[in-house]
Amino acid sequence: MVAATPNAHVLKLMRVAKTAGVRLGIIEPRVIGTLRALQHHQLINPDEMVLDIGEHYANLTVVIDHAVHLARNLPYAARDLAEGKQSAIAGFNRDLIATLEYVPRIKDTLQIQRLVVIGGELHPTITTALEGLNLTIHAPQPPEERLAGPALTAYGLALRGARGV
Repeated sequence: MVAATPNAHVLKLMRVAKTAGVRLGIIEPRVIGTLRALQHHQLINPDEMVLDIGEHYANLTVVIDHAVHLARNLPYAARDLAEGKQSAIAGFNRDLIATLEYVPRIKDTLQIQRLVVIGGELHPTITTALEGLNLTIHAPQPPEERLAGPALTAYGLALRGARGV
């Protein structure tokens, strides 16, 4: 069984699974499962940022040498980023610049040049600002079919393999 759920529900999920006699393999945050699926399909580079846009919030993750080095939850919903809500655009741009300024502290020779966007779309105002930061936007398409964010999480869990929890 593979399941992706918010952290608040993990203990309930574990109790239900135990009662049903199901042995859980892995429980991990959505962003990690998503990255695992993207890496499996070779849809992201060793060094880049991944923006996973959700219905109520977004995750911005910095991947260096195929490993997560920084993950941030951002309070911007898919609708706000796609429709160009002014406060969301200003806040997102500010958070993105702050993240880019922090990256050299992790690896001083690294320059992030690509932002992988999954789970939603960015308003043209944001994409124009990204060009000014020398960031290109990449929206990956898995080889067989397009997977939504939650499906990528579940798929990432499955790719990791079953281990006892």
